[in-house]
Amino acid sequence: MTYRPVILLRFPVIFWAGFQYGTCLVWYNVLNATCSLILSEQPYNFRASFVGLTYLGPLIGMFLGTFYSGWVGDRFAVRYARRTRGIREPEHRLWLMAVSLLLCTASLILWGVGASKGISWVGLVFGMGIISCSTGIGSSLSINYALDSYKDMSGEVMMAVILVRGYGITPWLHMGYQNTFISAGFIGLAITMTFLIVIKWGKSWRIASRKRYWGYVADGTLGH
Repeated sequence: MTYRPVILLRFPVIFWAGFQYGTCLVWYNVLNATCSLILSEQPYNFRASFVGLTYLGPLIGMFLGTFYSGWVGDRFAVRYARRTRGIREPEHRLWLMAVSLLLCTASLILWGVGASKGISWVGLVFGMGIISCSTGIGSSLSINYALDSYKDMSGEVMMAVILVRGYGITPWLHMGYQNTFISAGFIGLAITMTFLIVIKWGKSWRIASRKRYWGYVADGTLGH
């Protein structure tokens, strides 16, 4: 039924995962919204084809981010479980968000302040790659956390996570690149840091929702 994902938003784990996922995508939208504006102006004066080539940086960054959150993340979860007598909790994987915490803030500030100060285009492309890497890490880990928590309703969980996504930063640009992206960097820092709250309280949230969850799984209806 079409309303199932909406009802699943009552679960704090799913709402947080969707909010975190959407926030990560916002930062990549920031890149898309400003890349051509920045690189086509002084002192860079890139043609459209050159602007397109700079997206090799985000391509590499996304590959590294997904590799870290996927292959590295799986092995981290297994090693962490050994420390907890073989018990693996979905929250264990969230410790990997610490890398995204650093990359998100640093990359947004590098991109905005670098553009404002006219640094070398190499520095900007590097910043693009870090933004993309941070996006890959944060979005992958948040989705995987939601799916690990409620595996038997993965389809509905994915739809619910997507519903929470949000977009929009271009109205800030009247502040100038430097102020806009310093603000965005610290907002990203604050939002990403919420993974520490989820590590502490996520298990209790899942326990509190277990009766409703298993009831939904048993009868396939979320209308109760």
